[in-house]
Amino acid sequence: MIRQSFNHEDIVNSVGRLDIGHRGVYTIEILETPRGSAAKVSTGFGNFLVKHANLENTATEQGINPPRSVGLRNEAGFLSRLRGNVPRLHYFGSDEHGVSLITEYVNGLSLRSAVKNGAHEPTQVTRALLSSAKEMHDEGVLHGDIHPANTLINNSGDLFTIDFELAHEIDHPGIARGNARYLSPEEASRALLGKEPQLDQAEETFSLTVTCLEILTGKYPTSVEQSRLASRRDYLELISNGAFYSNQGCHEGQYESTALMVRILHDDPVNRPQTPHELDDLVGPLL
Repeated sequence: MIRQSFNHEDIVNSVGRLDIGHRGVYTIEILETPRGSAAKVSTGFGNFLVKHANLENTATEQGINPPRSVGLRNEAGFLSRLRGNVPRLHYFGSDEHGVSLITEYVNGLSLRSAVKNGAHEPTQVTRALLSSAKEMHDEGVLHGDIHPANTLINNSGDLFTIDFELAHEIDHPGIARGNARYLSPEEASRALLGKEPQLDQAEETFSLTVTCLEILTGKYPTSVEQSRLASRRDYLELISNGAFYSNQGCHEGQYESTALMVRILHDDPVNRPQTPHELDDLVGPLL
């Protein structure tokens, strides 16, 4: 995981692309994200999210992630072509200070937080997430890191998918570099053997299934105590062993859809839904 911190000069140089400094007072709030620091810049004419990477920063962790500058360039490309449910792209460019990406700042809660605090009804959130995933795949994009923290929901109930640094063209699948907790058992097993887990439409649909189940039940789908899962390898071993909920793990009174999704997680890969549309066809009528 790449972690790169801002300094104030980085942010000022970045927000200067929007001429914020010449249009009045602005405030800066540093945010920590899974792949490095970002900054919320608040102005009288809107709020912006600024990401920056120094060009000389090429570090990776165990070969899992590309340099952040590459990830930001990738994110800018996908944000510029996607039509809905993503933050608006305001600027992307590079100079002697590094690479800068500036987008709309989405003022909302992650799906995990929104459901946990009761702000939104789980079945409605799940329907909206399935609809958003179908639209994204229809536009030819694999997000590359589907999980509850990478989709935000605002006060109006609108969903925004964020963080496209690891995205792929759907016709050119690649390495699955996202959160290991949402890998399929097959790809988790590959990773444990020192091979690169693969991302394609079916793999991302599996991640989407785990995410939907987590939203509906309020927790990651395993009976293993979370305190025992401290590292990426812990999760890879858990998943490769198929230690998701059993079908009996769906308590009486839970949604019918949870039992179906549990079966999907344990099913033979060829029998699982291969696309968000197929997942929605199975689960949607039960929501």
